[in-house]
Amino acid sequence: KIVYHRALGTANLETQLPLNNQSVFEAASLSKTVFAYFVLRLVDQGVLNLDTPLYKYMPYEDIADDERYKLITARMVLDHTSG
Repeated sequence: KIVYHRALGTANLETQLPLNNQSVFEAASLSKTVFAYFVLRLVDQGVLNLDTPLYKYMPYEDIADDERYKLITARMVLDHTSG
């Protein structure tokens, strides 16, 4: 189930064709580094704590009955140990 989706940006720099919901492009592994950078910036700003369970920031009702989901932290997600 998709919980959030938004197309923003340009699909083609030469033609200035905007992105849409069907646009496909490759981000490769660069997206992992960029995501980690922004998460750590939020930590620096005091918005996010690496060891606070993520459900406290954004509950996900689809799996709320599974107590294991309440143990997942940003630190676990960043080091690929969230299960």
